[in-house]
Amino acid sequence: MSEADDLKLNTLERFSKKSDHLTLEEHGHCEVPAGCGGVILRWYNPSSALPVLFHVFNTSPAKGFINGVPMESSRPLVPPGPVVLAFEFKTAPLLQGLFMFGGVRSPDLNMRNRSQVLVRSGGDGAWRFTLSRPQEGWTLPDFDASSWGELVERSLAPPSKDEYHRRAAYDHLREIGAQPIGIPTGQHVAAFLGGLGKVPVWVRTVFLNKAHNEP
Repeated sequence: MSEADDLKLNTLERFSKKSDHLTLEEHGHCEVPAGCGGVILRWYNPSSALPVLFHVFNTSPAKGFINGVPMESSRPLVPPGPVVLAFEFKTAPLLQGLFMFGGVRSPDLNMRNRSQVLVRSGGDGAWRFTLSRPQEGWTLPDFDASSWGELVERSLAPPSKDEYHRRAAYDHLREIGAQPIGIPTGQHVAAFLGGLGKVPVWVRTVFLNKAHNEP
């Protein structure tokens, strides 16, 4: 075997991968789940799912779901079409806003220009809630939440500048027009009359995740 053959066999080029149907996504710097530094590469099929970057600023812990699947990443692959976002707050405050939320996507598949706002919190009637434990399937697209109440815009104090990550999320959400939303005043007064300071809240909304290159 010649030196040229040996060099060819051990080159990294032989591990390269190309596809006309898949897109390579790169997570670099502090986007790496394990911390800052390094890079993670992810292949995905844009015809079946597209990356969406979610930002959230909330006042109490919550479980999130995408079409019934637990939300385990702030940058999940989301299928095209109607998408249900659902959140379960076990102890939600009643005297201020509950949370702010936004989801953005890039017109280019590498997510370098995240300018398409797909969903954002606001008092437009799209975000619905209930204070009673919902029936099974409440996180799924075919669930009927028409009887649920509507979250409204409520004040929510911004985090201090020392809370870097929370402040960055808050500022970005403001930039894309997201508003803090919470339970309407009449609802939280009724809860307090029942002797409650914080209550469990179930929230859901639906947004459209258009297919790539769909106008």
